[in-house]
Parts: sequence; C-alpha cells; structure tokens
Amino acid sequence: MKHLVLVAVSASLLPVFAAGCGGGAGRAQLGRELERCAGSAAALTAVLETWVSGRAPRPYAADAAREAGRTFDDAGHAIAALRGPASTDREHALAVARGLEQAAAGAAGAVERSDQAAAVHLVSTLRALEDEARTQSRALNRGGGQ
Repeated sequence: MKHLVLVAVSASLLPVFAAGCGGGAGRAQLGRELERCAGSAAALTAVLETWVSGRAPRPYAADAAREAGRTFDDAGHAIAALRGPASTDREHALAVARGLEQAAAGAAGAVERSDQAAAVHLVSTLRALEDEARTQSRALNRGGGQ
C-alpha cells in the first residue's frame, strides 16, 4: 500500500517538476494552464446561460460551478509552482486563475440562491477572464510575455 501512495503522489507532482525545468518548458506549461482555465470558463459560462434560460437544473449548474472552481484552484497551484516563465507572466496568469476561481464560487452561490441576475453578471466576468486567459496563452505561445 505504501508503494501505491508513493506512486500516486509522484505522478501528481510530475507535471510540476517537469514544468519547472527550463524557461521554454515552463512557458509551455503556463500556456497550457491558461488554456485549461479558458476552456473551463467557457464551459461554466455555457452551463450558467443554460441554467438562466431554464434549460438546466439548479443542482447541475451548482455542481458545474463548484467543479470549475476546483479546476481553477488546481491551475492556480500549478501556475504558482512554475519556475521557468518570467515572474510577471506567472503573476498575471495566477491573477486570472484566482479571478476565475472567485467567479466560479460566486456562480455556485448565485445558483444555490436561485439568483439569476447575479449569474448573468458573472457570465460577463467569466467571459472577460476567459478572453484574458486565451490572450495570455497566445502571447506565451508566440514567445512574448506580458
């Protein structure tokens, strides 16, 4: 059983160790984390819009918001652990991930309270942060930083 736990912990840390090796690898990992955030933001936006229109049940939308929040939290931890990219790139990406995490928490609360107006407001926040994540990712992939 000890070996199983060690393998699981080692496997979960592998992306962090690999990302910390060299600037290029770290920049690529940072770009991937930003794309993961952007994709999750787009998915949560679609779920919230579907819930507001009455085509998705409240528990489903609340669960989706909580799951997206966990994704953003995981991405934030991965971004914070990176050592290859410039600190300004990393800090900017971390701010986006944390902003998305807060928006997801707000969305979960709005759905649980059946507050559609708050959910609509958060959709615009999610879209803006999704756009920022994609813009940063493209800049990193082109070789430029923030």
